[in-house]
Amino acid sequence: MRPLRKIILGDNLEALAALPDAFASVIYVDPPFNTGRSFAEYDDRLTPEAWRTMMHARLDAARPLLADDGAIFVEIDDTELAHLQLVMDDVFGRDNRVSTVTIVRSASTGHKAINRGPVNVTDYLLVYAKDKSQWRCTPQWRTRETYDRAYGTFLVNRSAP
Repeated sequence: MRPLRKIILGDNLEALAALPDAFASVIYVDPPFNTGRSFAEYDDRLTPEAWRTMMHARLDAARPLLADDGAIFVEIDDTELAHLQLVMDDVFGRDNRVSTVTIVRSASTGHKAINRGPVNVTDYLLVYAKDKSQWRCTPQWRTRETYDRAYGTFLVNRSAP
C-alpha cells in the first residue's frame, strides 16, 4: 500500500482538520516563538493568552492524527517554553511526556556576544508520545572519528586581545 501523500494549502489549523485520524507516527511542529517581533510571513507578537489558545487548538487538532505508538516533537525557545509544556501536558497528558531536549542553536562567542546581558543560545524540543506505553524510541548514534575540538577551547580572559 502506498503512503498517503497530500499537499494542503491553507491555514495550518484548517489543514490539520483535513487529514485522517491516525495518519502519522511522527509529527514535528515549529510554531511561532512569540518573540515580540513582526515578520513578513506572520506576526510573532501575540499576548501570552492568545498564544496559548492558538497552540492549544493546533495541538488538539494534531493529537488524533498520531498513531497510538506515535510521538510529537515541538521546538520552542525559552519565551514560551513553560506555557507550551503546560499546554502539551493538558493535550497529551503529563504521563506521556517523554523528554525535553536542549538544542544548541548558536554559540555565545558568535555575533550575539556583543549583546549586553545573557545570550540565549538554545532552543528546546518537547517530546510527547500519544501513548507512552506503546511508543518506542529508536536510538540514533553518531560516531565521531576523533575528539570534538569544539569542546577544547575556552576563554581565560575575555577582554584580552
